Amino acid sequence: MRFGDQILQVNDEFVTGMDCEEVVNILEKSKSERIVLAIRDRPFARTVTMHRDNAGAFGFQLYAGRIKHIVPQSSAARNGLLVDHQIIEVNGQNVVGIGNKKLTHMISCCAQTLTVTIMPYSIFEKLIKRLPSGLMRKMMDHSVPNWNMSRRKVSCNLALLKEKLGQDPESYREEFFDQFRHFQSVLQLMELQPQLKQEGLVEVVFFLCTAAQFYPEAAIELRDQLMALLKRSASDFDSPVRVALCKALLLLNTRKMICLSDLVGLFLELLKCRDKTLRMFLFTATVNRLRKTNATRRDQKLDSSLQKTFLWHLQESNALIARFSLLVLIDLYRRRIWRNDKIANGIAQASLNPVNRIAITAVRFLLGSDVTCNKAIPDDDDDDEDDDDEPASDQEDQSRRYRTLKEMLLSYRVGKKSKKRCKMLEKAKEEMRKKYQKKRQRKKSFIADMSAIEMVYDPQEFAEKLFRKLQNSRDKYEIRLLYMALISRVIMVHHLILLSFYPFLQRYLTPHQRDVTKLLLFAAHASHDLVPPDVVEALVRVIAYNFITDRNSSEAITVGLNAVREIVCRCPLAISFELMQDLAGYKKYKNKNVAMGARSLIHLFRRINPKALAKKDRGRPTVASAQQESIARPYGTRQVTSFVPGAENLTMEEMPDSGRLDENENSASDNEGSWIDVSDDDDSESDLSDRENNPTSSKAACSSPNVADEQVDRAKKAEEICSSRVLTQTEFEKIATSRIVDSVLPASRKRKSCLSNALADAAAKVARLKDIEHLHKRPKLDKQARIESVKSGRKGREDYGKRKRRGPHVGRTQRELAKRKAFSMVKHKAAKKRKNRSFRQQQQALRGYLLRQSKLR
Repeated sequence: MRFGDQILQVNDEFVTGMDCEEVVNILEKSKSERIVLAIRDRPFARTVTMHRDNAGAFGFQLYAGRIKHIVPQSSAARNGLLVDHQIIEVNGQNVVGIGNKKLTHMISCCAQTLTVTIMPYSIFEKLIKRLPSGLMRKMMDHSVPNWNMSRRKVSCNLALLKEKLGQDPESYREEFFDQFRHFQSVLQLMELQPQLKQEGLVEVVFFLCTAAQFYPEAAIELRDQLMALLKRSASDFDSPVRVALCKALLLLNTRKMICLSDLVGLFLELLKCRDKTLRMFLFTATVNRLRKTNATRRDQKLDSSLQKTFLWHLQESNALIARFSLLVLIDLYRRRIWRNDKIANGIAQASLNPVNRIAITAVRFLLGSDVTCNKAIPDDDDDDEDDDDEPASDQEDQSRRYRTLKEMLLSYRVGKKSKKRCKMLEKAKEEMRKKYQKKRQRKKSFIADMSAIEMVYDPQEFAEKLFRKLQNSRDKYEIRLLYMALISRVIMVHHLILLSFYPFLQRYLTPHQRDVTKLLLFAAHASHDLVPPDVVEALVRVIAYNFITDRNSSEAITVGLNAVREIVCRCPLAISFELMQDLAGYKKYKNKNVAMGARSLIHLFRRINPKALAKKDRGRPTVASAQQESIARPYGTRQVTSFVPGAENLTMEEMPDSGRLDENENSASDNEGSWIDVSDDDDSESDLSDRENNPTSSKAACSSPNVADEQVDRAKKAEEICSSRVLTQTEFEKIATSRIVDSVLPASRKRKSCLSNALADAAAKVARLKDIEHLHKRPKLDKQARIESVKSGRKGREDYGKRKRRGPHVGRTQRELAKRKAFSMVKHKAAKKRKNRSFRQQQQALRGYLLRQSKLR
């Protein structure tokens, strides 16, 4: 019992409305030692919790426990503290009868939060009317409360009850099940009245989910009831309540009281609710939970079950559920959590979905981070993806990096030196270096991870279905452009033959077509050495007739030449000798961009097929292009080598000693245990007679060996080196250096290589949009573009001039003030200045005067 409680019954006898003396007589007449009281918990009292402000005050004044004044807009005013109320408890401690000085000291010594219990002063005055002040001060309990309070108070405070359950679950079992029964009654009431306020339900649900781990039987029942509630009437709840109930189920999953597959199945059903906030939360929660599940170890059985669930729902007629499943699969594939052929093929099949939104999402994922076709793909690891063509952002990132490093070094230099600080500095520098390198590598990579396209089961059928959908499509031009990009990418990766795709592209290849450079890029991607040359030749002729003509602008001609170069680089037989001569004639065009585009085409054919050029355009042959037959191969043939190209440039002395020892041993054993073959004398004599009879042939044979034999020897040497040992990284670097030198050095009779792979290197390089749009000389900007570039350069730049002159309260200089004065006030100063001039100044003044006079004449 506490001060202010109202007694309603004494031993089953109602005492409401009785006088105080009558109630005392009933208590005295009671013969039994046990008295049962029914009380009402302080009907006129209420509890207020306040917090200190920035000044450390609560915002009220009191005298003898009575509140006299409340500061407006303070914590006391906002939390409902009232004037003319008496404080009877401070943080649970009874303060009735305590003096004003001690009470003020108790409040000032409390922490940041203050909880007081108050009642109206008129009621308080009636209660203590007959109590002597000494009795209240000496006999009343003023001890600090024990926080092991009554179970009734603990059960009302859920946070405290949760703490007690963590300490001793069995002792508070009844209080937990009281709350559980209360939750069940609220659920029944909400089913009857869905419009009922649901704030209290969320708090109880979170308490039960947190404490259910101590009572497994209640946890199972709670899980079933929550899942049934969401399945049955989730659409009747408000959006915050739906999200809160899903959070509670996630909490049960964290406690391992609900299977993740069941939870994901429920989330997929909840997507039918028209609630965007809920859908965003479910996507984030699903991805994060799967990431955490696979962070430490992979549960193959669970992963397989969830993958089947998402792939099955990917084919569902409900677009929301299908798109949700697709986004989850894409996100997990990008994070390398679920990266296998099953997921890749599921996403690929989603690109054929009749719902445009789903299909475009899948197409954009398959295209990856290629900024030419896809600018709406977000990045994976919490870092933004920038375009490669933004030097300003690169400079900002670099300056930010150096600024952070400078601050780190400064703090280390100024602070106290210690081994720990030194290690922390080295660790921070290493982390910064790795992060910066990772970011730079991500920016430099043009084509994103194409592993999803490489894992497609039947790429030919997939490409044909995509092309069939593209032909029958009536979507916007941007969407058709995405499909063309994906088809060309699949053809490029798998070297497919889709002959009807090239005539389809031809009708778009005109200079005035929107995004025509992208279409030219797709044509280059779809070209490879397995496509029949006549099909690609028709495409090249269309580009040449539409772009490379004198009636077009120089930019259009340059783009056409670049596109032809990228196509014939992959399919060298796709251009005729006559057309090549016409295009090579643009090397002397008046515009530098066109001339450089034609020269790049000539240089390409010097490496891959010099026979297609005129003799004057072939240039001096190099070591790499000495044998043209191995470079310009017929259609359908492939070059297969049994050695690393360029390995013949290594020396045989670099072979390990063990190999040489083995050879010596083998030769020694051959000499010891086998016959030695010696040529007959007759044969030697006949050879000598032949040489004597034909001295010129012997001289030629001795002085200059056959070139073909030398090339075969070099190939044998390369094969012998590659088969005799494992090449090191240093040797690979030597090979790369020698191949670069071979492509530059002129050919000689003593050194001609048959190991050139210029065509393979050029074809292996994936074409980029900037290769098509590349202009060697930047075109002149018009006036509006120049003004915009000037304005963009001024952003973030400090104004010119001295800092002292740029302040807001800076006045004028003496020269500025002199200009505002009358001439009569400053003429004496001008005369004095003229009198003190040097000879050089007088000379300049005279010269200026004479020039002005000559102009006047």
